[in-house]
Amino acid sequence: MKIWNEIVAIKEEQKNLKEEQIKLREDFNKMLTLINRMNARFSRVERTPEKLTIDVEDEAKSFLKNRLMEMGVNVNLTSLVLPELELDIYSVSDDVCVIGEVALELV
Repeated sequence: MKIWNEIVAIKEEQKNLKEEQIKLREDFNKMLTLINRMNARFSRVERTPEKLTIDVEDEAKSFLKNRLMEMGVNVNLTSLVLPELELDIYSVSDDVCVIGEVALELV
C-alpha cells in the first residue's frame, strides 16, 4: 500500500512538472514573439539615421548648387566613392572644385 501511495505521489508530481513545462514553453514563445517584434523595430530605428543622412546630403547638394549658381558657378554636385575615401559632395567644373562632407548628429 505504501508503494502505491508513493507511485501516486510521483505521478502527481510528474503531472505538475508537465504542466509547469507547458507554462514555461508558452512564456518562452511569448518572449520570442516579443524579441522578434523588438528586432523589427530596432532594424527600422537603425535605418532611420541612414535615411536622414541621405536626405540631408541631398538637401546640402541642392543648397550648395543654388548658392554656387548665384555666384555664377554652374556645377553638377555628386558623391565620390573611392576604395578608401567617400566624399558626400564633389564636383569639378572648369577651374572650380567643390568638396564637402555632410554630417548628421542625432542627439
